This record gives sequence, structure tokens and C-alpha cells, in this order.
Amino acid sequence: MKHKPVFWLVLVVLVTAFASPASAEPIPISLKEAVDLAVAQNLGYQLALWEHELTSREQQLTDKTPTVNFSAVPIEARDGSINPAKGNVTINIPLGDHTTLKGILDVQTHKFEFEAKSKVGVTLDYDFFKPDSVEQQSPRDPLITLTNELILSVAGTLVSLNKQINYFALEEMRLAYLEEVHRAAVIKEQTAQIQQLKQQLYDTETKISDYKMSIKQQNIELNNLLNTAGINYLPVINPKEYQLEHDQQQLIDLALAASDQRSQALAAVERAENELSAVEASAGWSVTGTADLWWDIDFKQSPTWSVVVTANKSLYPPSLQKEKNELKLAQAQLRLAEIEKNTADQVMQLVQKLELLTAQRQQLEDDLAAAHQDLEISRKHLDVGLATELQLTEDQLELVRLQTNLIHNQYDQLIAVMQLMNLCGYDLNTLLAELVNEEG
Repeated sequence: MKHKPVFWLVLVVLVTAFASPASAEPIPISLKEAVDLAVAQNLGYQLALWEHELTSREQQLTDKTPTVNFSAVPIEARDGSINPAKGNVTINIPLGDHTTLKGILDVQTHKFEFEAKSKVGVTLDYDFFKPDSVEQQSPRDPLITLTNELILSVAGTLVSLNKQINYFALEEMRLAYLEEVHRAAVIKEQTAQIQQLKQQLYDTETKISDYKMSIKQQNIELNNLLNTAGINYLPVINPKEYQLEHDQQQLIDLALAASDQRSQALAAVERAENELSAVEASAGWSVTGTADLWWDIDFKQSPTWSVVVTANKSLYPPSLQKEKNELKLAQAQLRLAEIEKNTADQVMQLVQKLELLTAQRQQLEDDLAAAHQDLEISRKHLDVGLATELQLTEDQLELVRLQTNLIHNQYDQLIAVMQLMNLCGYDLNTLLAELVNEEG
């Protein structure tokens, strides 16, 4: 069942409030339009994309071979004399996890004399008890994470703005109703009721003023998100009914699989396990080996080679280091358990919220149907003189209040679903078509 956020009486109030000569006419904008505009123009998002691109390019350069390092000492003074200028170029080509092919060019100049020495060699480095390395990868595309964060911000701001506009319209209607009631009380000289109505009028005018300020602030925030300026937006959001495809436990599993924090915690546990295994295997010993084989660049001289194995052991008991690694592992496991519990709690809270909102929506729909019946009865009573215009207006006001609460319930469901789907690793930009009706 589809419900408009407000019916025609509310629209009249909105036009009156926003289309005055002193302010620009509001521009309707749907959630999809707002998201597309933010993706195209939001400065923070664009900078984040730039940073992501630079990080990816840097990683590609780091992973590529060979790598070239250059260093130079143009001027060096020591003990009152000027030492020759010198430079060094080193090319490293990894041949495996422990083996590197190197080329070195040393250049030295002094008193216009140029001397260059070059050599090429193979270097082997091996740590006999080094823990196995752990490669950590993001469980989902970082670009999706960045975009989802922006979409949630835009959706939250757009929904909040729409809520404030609807509340503003409702209070404007309430003010008109109270003014009519106040005039009637003055005519009938009902002193006690007049004083009570004055207070209600003051409270309502205060709320209207607060909502005006809130609408202005929400528009400023939305303009900042969309990188626009001075525009009064009128959100057009018509949420669809969205059925979750998975039960609570499946949603928890999806959220755990998509969690970057959990991925980091799992990697930390694995590193701690590898370090503990290495300490247990080494029994306190550190054993490393290096082997070098060098030729001059022309291969004219015989190669030089060296092999070195170094072993050392700390004087304090190995059990102390082992216990430290056991503590580190226990801390990593606790951190992992906390993240998994927190993630599961977030999913369960959102699922429960959606269940409560569904029950609330059913009650609001029932109340709204009853309010329509009451309004029709009031109209019939008015036709035969059994009701007044004020009673009819009062029923209309109640109808608008229930309609406002119903559409806000749908907004809350929309935001909760988006938060849940983001937690489970879904691409919200792709999911938008299933969540909202772009016709408004």
C-alpha cells in the first residue's frame, strides 16, 4: 500500500511557507537524484576517490619489479677537507621470497676526475624462525564502502529534512485550527478556555519557529553534501516495501564476512598465532643466514661470494617471550570476539527495529482507516447540523497527523534497511531502485 506523505491541505501549507517572495521556491529532489549529485560533486567524496586511486597506483608501483633507488652526496666536508662527490644507484629485482638480484653503480668525482664502479650480484636472506607473513585483504571493494557512507549521509539528511517540512506543515495547520477555536472562545467569553488556548497558540508558534530553523539547517547540510549553495530542497521520497531475503543468522554471517574490522582482527589473530609458533620452535634462538655472489659489471674478474649464518639467544628465559606472545594472542582473540559480538548485535538491533516498525505501520494504517471514517461521519453530521466546522477541521488535523506518522514510519524503515544492507556488504547505489520509487 502506498501513502502520500501529506494530502492536499499540507501541500497548500508548504507552498505558502516556501514560495514567499522573500525566499526561493523549493526545488523537488528525489533520493536517487540527490545521491547522483553527491557522487558527482561532493568534495570529500572526490578527495577520498583521489586518495584511493593514488594508494592503488602506489601499491602497483611497490609490487612491480625492478625497484630503483638513487642516493647522492654532492658536497661533504670532514676534518677540514672536501671529500669527493659521490652517488649510488641500486636496482633490486626480487627472484623469490628470500632471493634478490641486485645491480649497483657507484659514481665518484673529485677535481674533475670521474670514477665509476659497478657490480651485479645475487643476495639470499633467510630467517630460520621468522613467522609466516599474513596478507590482509579488504572483504569488499573500498569504493563501495566510500560510496555507501556518502549515500547513508545523503539519505539521512534528505529524510530528516522531509520530516521537518512535514512537521512544520502539521503545526501550521494546528495553528490555524487553534486560532479558530480561540476566536470562538472569545465570542462565547469562555475565559478559562481562552487562557488555555493562548498557551497552546504560543507553544505551537514556538514549534513552527523551531521547525523553520531546523529546515534551514537541514538545507544547509544538504547543500554541503551536494556541493550546492543557497538552494531550498523539497525531498520527494516514496519508499517501497522491501522484504529481507535472509533470516537473522544469515544476515549476521553476511555482516561478519563484509566487516573490515573483523578482517583486520582475523589477520591479527593469525599473526599472533604465527609469532607464537615461531617462538616455540626457536626455543629462544634467532638464526639468520645471508649469502652473496657478486661480479663486476663486465664479468672480467672472478666472482666474490660470502655465506654467513648468525645465531644468537637472549639471556632471559625463553618462556618469558613465549608468555608475552601468548598474551598477545589472547588479546587478539578477545578483540576478534568483541568485534564479532558487536557486529552481530548491530544486525539484531536493526532487525528488531524493522520488526517494530512493521508492527507500528500496521497500527498506523488501522488508525488511519478509522480516521477516514471519522472524517466522513463529521462531514455527514455537518451537513445535517450535528457538527461544526471546527469539529471537521479537528478530524482533518488528526488525519494529517496520522498520515505524517505513517510516512515517517516508512522513512525510518528505509533508513534501517539501508543501514542493515550496508552492514551486510551490499552496494547501496545498486540497491536504491529496489528501495525507493523514483516517481515520488
